[in-house]
Amino acid sequence: MKMRIKSLGIVLMAALLLMLPLLSGCRVEPPAPNPGDEYEVRDSEDLDKNAALELSIMTSTDGKERKIVEGLASGFNKEFPNITFKITPLSGNIYESIMGYYNANIMPDIFLNESLTMLTLGAAGTLLDLSPYIKADTANGTFNANDYYENFWRLGQKNWNGGQWMAPRAADQVVISFNKLKMIEAGIDLNPATTKVKNGWTWDDFLEVCAELREHFDNTGRGNLYLADGYLNWEANFNAILSSWGVQYFGEDESLIDSAATRSALNMMKNLVEKKYVASFNASSQANFDGGQGVFLLHSRAASLTADILKEVYKTQIANGTYAIDDIFDVVTFPLIGANPKVGAGVAGYSIASTIDATKRDYAWQFLKYMLSKDGQNNISQSGANYPPMRKDMADPFADGVKWGEGMEKFNLAAYTWASQPGHNYVCPTEFVLKRPAFANDLIFEVSSMIGGYLNSPALIGSTAANSKLNSVISDCKDNLEYWAFAA
Repeated sequence: MKMRIKSLGIVLMAALLLMLPLLSGCRVEPPAPNPGDEYEVRDSEDLDKNAALELSIMTSTDGKERKIVEGLASGFNKEFPNITFKITPLSGNIYESIMGYYNANIMPDIFLNESLTMLTLGAAGTLLDLSPYIKADTANGTFNANDYYENFWRLGQKNWNGGQWMAPRAADQVVISFNKLKMIEAGIDLNPATTKVKNGWTWDDFLEVCAELREHFDNTGRGNLYLADGYLNWEANFNAILSSWGVQYFGEDESLIDSAATRSALNMMKNLVEKKYVASFNASSQANFDGGQGVFLLHSRAASLTADILKEVYKTQIANGTYAIDDIFDVVTFPLIGANPKVGAGVAGYSIASTIDATKRDYAWQFLKYMLSKDGQNNISQSGANYPPMRKDMADPFADGVKWGEGMEKFNLAAYTWASQPGHNYVCPTEFVLKRPAFANDLIFEVSSMIGGYLNSPALIGSTAANSKLNSVISDCKDNLEYWAFAA
């Protein structure tokens, strides 16, 4: 068992951020105590709609996310016109940044968060439990948690089953974006009546299509190019694959990662690398989907964001009328693996700091509640990206009053909600981290390292060298998982 250098880096960075005000000669006040879940809230109907105050919001440096926040602020101001917003960038790692601000007692009122980092930040006491507001507004009829997908709503909760630490802004599940031009060029059947490439397709279907594409690429001078940007070291993808194979990460007091199921899942992933469907993590040649060379992207990225990227790649052909953007790419569900298939999922959203001034707190909650409203969810789609809304009543992207499908009527946006629809229930958040939520990122790092170590090995599946490497990375992962889950 050993401590990873990565994790030591996080600790050292947080310590440095804590020291910065001291080094500059400023006295640092301790953070305000976390009020828990018993603080008093004002009824939303009693709030002063003309209240004048400033809320600080910290979001990512990504321009699209800032536009989302600006759009939400504009919509919120229709009801609260005198509340202003100070929007600042959250650069780098969310955990390191927020812990630095928390320890220096200069927290923003509201900040971008995500379901895994939320666990560690919540354990550190930085997050406001929104339960008193949810309880009060449920009672007065202005809020109903049942409006949202349960599988995604709970990813904003303490240990994903308790007090609400974050309001998710979208229901993100992994899909496959694909380059239609490359598929058609290779002779892949995309006829809706007969194609394998459709919502609910299987892993075998995916492999058959990959085999056809690989042959075409090899025969047309592109043998050095991979087909897919697979992101197999990303927890939303690797956890779905491992879980589909029935991998168990933990028992009561030990890791169960050393199993036949784990070996089968890792060999399935390595098979993708050996056949040059997906690049290994250290390969110099990638698929380069965003550059118009690759065919597949395994990710949850919103279709509008992919459209913006590919519009630039194909701008000449679009400008001269050769193609429209819907001729260039589309999306489909993540392929179903085996008898118990899973589809990766997670959420990003916004949290309120536990240190927020009580005079601002009620209005910060109203901002999050607006984000979760139908108008707020439409605002997100129109401001920055057409993420699938959190609301179940907005699942149909082309229904009246629903905006996330606006202008994208020819795209298969149903792929983004398919896995969470009744009768499917394939959504698979990365729950093994709940064994020790305070070390969620460390637990994920160990599994990702196991996968990278094996997939990056040049040894072929079944060889003595490959078997030795497989045993080694699994053994190391087991030791390290047990360290973070039980000993750290």
